[in-house]
Amino acid sequence: MAVPNSSTFPSLQELSAWLPAFEVLRRLESGRDSAVYLARQTALERLVDIRVMRNPGGQEESLMLARLRARAKLVHPNCVAVYDVGKSPAGLWYLISEHIEVRAIAEQIQGREITPKTAFTLALPLCSALQAVHDHGLHHGALSPRTVLITSAGQLKLTGIGMARLETGELTWIHGDTSSKAADIRALGATLHEMFARQPPSPDGRTARELPPAFALVLRRCLETDPARQYTSAAQAGHALLDARQAKPKKEAAAPKAADAPPAKDFSQPAAAPPARRPVPPPPQPIQRQGRTFMQKLDAFLWDGLKVGLHLTVTLVSIGSLVALYLFKDRIVIEERIERPGALPPNAAAQSEEPPIPAAVMGALPAAPTLPVTPAVPSPSAAPIRLPAAPDPLEQLRAQYTLTVQDAAQQALNKLLFDDLPHLQRELTLLQNGSEIPDLDEPTLPSSLKQLRQNYREARARILAPKQAK
Repeated sequence: MAVPNSSTFPSLQELSAWLPAFEVLRRLESGRDSAVYLARQTALERLVDIRVMRNPGGQEESLMLARLRARAKLVHPNCVAVYDVGKSPAGLWYLISEHIEVRAIAEQIQGREITPKTAFTLALPLCSALQAVHDHGLHHGALSPRTVLITSAGQLKLTGIGMARLETGELTWIHGDTSSKAADIRALGATLHEMFARQPPSPDGRTARELPPAFALVLRRCLETDPARQYTSAAQAGHALLDARQAKPKKEAAAPKAADAPPAKDFSQPAAAPPARRPVPPPPQPIQRQGRTFMQKLDAFLWDGLKVGLHLTVTLVSIGSLVALYLFKDRIVIEERIERPGALPPNAAAQSEEPPIPAAVMGALPAAPTLPVTPAVPSPSAAPIRLPAAPDPLEQLRAQYTLTVQDAAQQALNKLLFDDLPHLQRELTLLQNGSEIPDLDEPTLPSSLKQLRQNYREARARILAPKQAK
């Protein structure tokens, strides 16, 4: 296998042969000093980034290895994690780090997706991550909106820690650490300025006018080139941001020390002309409304009279209807007639009715014969009376166990025991399907459900004991 020179890097097959524990998928980017590959760690089923770097050789190789080892020891939730550092058989160095589907905050700033409220929620984790970098004895060296990443879940991730930025914009580990803590804090101020104002600060350190005064003061102190006036740590800048949001700046900011006092004015130089004031527009004049004409007033009067008359007419008609209904309520007869098809009218039925036949013509009717009274014999086809069967104790025990499992599931939901809830739901599904509780419990079963099953089995055994004895 040929050793690639400084301008070439291994193919996907070569890198997979060097690192058999990883499945190299594709190359993400390539530069002068390094190339980044996307790979899958098959044992842990996770995506990683593999940065392959050329070997600088000599003392620079030893210094680079020391920086890589220090970077691998940095563990922080807002910093991209480093999993492994090593050297390939071809003499190239590689660094394996976590892969996250993220977007640089610079893209969101350009798309105006970062609001001041969102910027403040991201500023505090950024200060915390930079403070962790300094606590591990490292310098970032390339802090900018390009190295501040936002995950799909909205979490901030800081990358490029310990790397240097070339003139082409490429980040590299080859060159030594030329940064400092003060330079990182100035880069922090520039990044926060772009997050809050959507534009970089001016070269002389002035901030945008639309920033609140308290926030502008914090950013100016981050951008200070004088060490006596600059914040001494990223954590101090984060606390100052919290005070600025509450509109309570620190006392040291309101009353600077003698070292922070501005230099004395040099009267030998001509005084600068005061800035020109913007012309103040005159206050708006009140709108003078013209009075209505005679015809307009007459028209409005007629319409008002018509509406009043219409309302009075409706009211009087309603009152009159109610009074008439009350006075003539006794004279109103409501006759309900139900007519059947083919039925004669009432008068026609009365006229067509024939007179009854006299009893003398018909004669007396014979007496009805007396029949012997026989006792009632129940019909053989009548169904016998059945008494309700006694409830099955096993069914009662099963119903009681189902209610107990339901109560346990509700308590797990109320107490946010999401690990126990799936097992309780599967237990209810088993009971609803009519299946019996297994005799052996799974190892992953929670202790609460194991105890319920044990109580159920003991009660069921007590019920079945008399039946088995027979």
